[in-house]
Amino acid sequence: MVKWWNTYFDKLKEFDILSYEEFLDLSEKTLYQTDAEQFTVQKNSGRVFLGISSFNLEDPKVRYYHDRYNPPNATIPSDTQIVIRQYQPEFSKPEYSTEENRNIFDGQTTNVNSRDGFIVSGHGVKPVEKYFLNPVSDNYITGEWIYLTLPYHFVYDHMLYSINNVPLQVTRQFIVEVDQTVGWESIANLKPIVEKYDKLYPNWNHDFPILGFRQFKLQGMIFPCMWWHPYKIATEGTHKMVMAGFNKLDIPYLLPIPKANTMQWTAISKNKMFFENGKPVYLCVDIDRELKKVKYYFTEN
Repeated sequence: MVKWWNTYFDKLKEFDILSYEEFLDLSEKTLYQTDAEQFTVQKNSGRVFLGISSFNLEDPKVRYYHDRYNPPNATIPSDTQIVIRQYQPEFSKPEYSTEENRNIFDGQTTNVNSRDGFIVSGHGVKPVEKYFLNPVSDNYITGEWIYLTLPYHFVYDHMLYSINNVPLQVTRQFIVEVDQTVGWESIANLKPIVEKYDKLYPNWNHDFPILGFRQFKLQGMIFPCMWWHPYKIATEGTHKMVMAGFNKLDIPYLLPIPKANTMQWTAISKNKMFFENGKPVYLCVDIDRELKKVKYYFTEN
């Protein structure tokens, strides 16, 4: 089951095909629906919805997308994006984002905690040239996306580390304890349990935004995971996968359709973030549009 907060992406069904503009339109409407006032103020100030890497608008395709989705006073190349701020992160620790903490877990540090309460579409930092126009002109993708869902148990039972190599076992233990005791309605009731875990397991929520998870549970997902390479899944948005999967909700995602294999192809996760029988593995998906079937499985290679 997928739980949606908004009323736009919830209309999608498995194997639906979206054009890039349909994809962008749904994202823009969703961001506007989340907070129309903030969205309008920020866009009028020159913040972009869609990233532009060009230094001019001589390319008519770039101009088209810029004019359609960005304000006329936006700076290009773009260096801003629209960010909806809901709340100050209650349980974030600023040291999680410092240089000194970069290698705590032998991986890239995260700023997810410091961004807890922020809502972005993600398109503002994905330049249209690099992520759409060039791959289409190079015949790498068709320019359309397919909508699919990943059953939650692949994450809940097998994703033991975040993309930043942070262990997630204590996170799952914390979630179960809250579920079985105080519940998620009251932030005040969460605080004693968070404090207990902070003492027992330093840095345990380094990669786990607590209020973001709470909002997921109470309200649902705002945007699906959006992946940009047809043969790769879980390249980004893996925190969103944890938010959904650890809530025992299926993970909706959009994947571009490869030009060379439009009806059948296989995609694989970027990293070995999953475990099967105690071994780190990749997550794979076989996609068959003709039979409308998907098969998920793990591989060590």
